[in-house]
Amino acid sequence: MKVYQDLVIRGGRLGPQEFIAELERRLTGGWERNLTREQELHSGSPHMHCFSCSERSKRLGADLWMTTRETGELYVCNILGHNRQQITQTQYNTILQDFHKTLVRPAAEGCGAEVLLGNPDPGIEDLLSIHTCKLLRWFSRSANRTSLHPSDRELWHEFVSAAFREKALLDSQMLERWLVEEEKWPEKAASERADEYENGFELLEVFNRPVRPKAKAAGRE
Repeated sequence: MKVYQDLVIRGGRLGPQEFIAELERRLTGGWERNLTREQELHSGSPHMHCFSCSERSKRLGADLWMTTRETGELYVCNILGHNRQQITQTQYNTILQDFHKTLVRPAAEGCGAEVLLGNPDPGIEDLLSIHTCKLLRWFSRSANRTSLHPSDRELWHEFVSAAFREKALLDSQMLERWLVEEEKWPEKAASERADEYENGFELLEVFNRPVRPKAKAAGRE
C-alpha cells in the first residue's frame, strides 16, 4: 500500500531555524535554498522554508517545503515540481529520500537530532498493533459487506475503539485503500467504512474530553 512518505526532524541541540541554517550550510547535490519562493509566501506564512533541487537522474526538479509544528518539530509539508506542477507519488518519494540522504541525515547527525522517515510502502501491520490488526482482519473477512449485521457492528466498534485507544497511524484514506486493494471490498462499502472510522474517532474524541462544570443558574446559591 504505497503512500507519500513523511519526513520529521525533532530534538537535538539546534532549534528549527538553526537547523534550517545548518541545512543551507550543507547544500550539495543540486540542492539550493530558494529564498525567492519563500518571499512570495512570507506575508502569510513566515515559517515556511523552501529547498529546490535540479533535475538529476531519476530525481525530478522540484521545490520542497518545510515548516514547524506546534511541538517544535520540523517536517516536510509538500513537494511540487518546478512551476508548481503536481508530481506522482513515486517522484515525491524519490525527491524526499534524496533530500533526507543528502542534507537532512548528515545535519541531524551533526547536532544530535532525531529524523523520522516514513515507510513508502507500509503494510497494515505497520499502522496498527497486533491486537487491533487482528480485529480488523477478523471484521473484514467475516462481515457481510453489503449490509452489516449486529454482530458485524459489534466487532467493528471493537476495532474502532481499539484503534482510537492506541492512537493508530491508520487514517480513513489508508483504511479505504486497504479494504479495496487488499481485502477486495466493493468501493462503495469500503468508502462507507472509512467514513464511519473517521466519524468514530471524532465521536470518541468528544466523549473523552473532560466534563466541564455546569454554570450556576442566576439568582441561585
